[in-house]
Amino acid sequence: MNNTNEKIWRRFAWSLGKNSLPEKPGNQRFIFQSLERCPFITQIRCKILSSHIDITLGESPEKDLEWLRHENPADPATWVWTTADQKFISVIEKLHEEGVRVILDFSWNHTGTSFWAFSELKNNLQNSFYKDWYEVDIVDDPETGKPQLCYEGWLSVKSIPELNKVNTEGKIPGHPYKGDVHPDAKKHIFHVTRRWMDPNQDGKFGDGIDGMRLDVAEHVPVGFLERFQEIYQIN
Repeated sequence: MNNTNEKIWRRFAWSLGKNSLPEKPGNQRFIFQSLERCPFITQIRCKILSSHIDITLGESPEKDLEWLRHENPADPATWVWTTADQKFISVIEKLHEEGVRVILDFSWNHTGTSFWAFSELKNNLQNSFYKDWYEVDIVDDPETGKPQLCYEGWLSVKSIPELNKVNTEGKIPGHPYKGDVHPDAKKHIFHVTRRWMDPNQDGKFGDGIDGMRLDVAEHVPVGFLERFQEIYQIN
């Protein structure tokens, strides 16, 4: 691993073998944030809801990028384990040996505009399979008559379009409310979650991460969170 990557990995607070973990870790947890935010592959990999680790943290970014080009991000059956993904799994294993639990930081409320599903929606508009994933409207431009994408973004921030919430009741931003995330988007979220909690797909969660810190969870419907916790036993 080169010096630049080594500094990046240390920035996220895990051992590379040169630094020993605490002698008595006890009930310590490592929370990893922004591991999926990769400017090097912005047009291929998502900013949030990510099935991959930033390839610049792996042993062979060029090889990883080539693998990713042959993936269908909507189809988990095509997802590969890049060298960066494998490195992260090896880190999880080492931390588990030391009695340290690993938590990833995610958001199930919104994505970035470069997320593959939103990019496809921008390109194909009303013909996009992902138009129901987001809280958007597709309307005709009054001047040109051509369809255009209209959305506010989460809390009116255009760079983070909000996932579509369905069957909602009593929705007040920042407060728990009834409802769910659109089933197609939820299905993808569950695939991503299982990937990191059960990397070897044996039905047990011991080999993967131990939990997730969900960003702005109070903006996600209670129905989704209850089902999410039931399936993955996350506190």
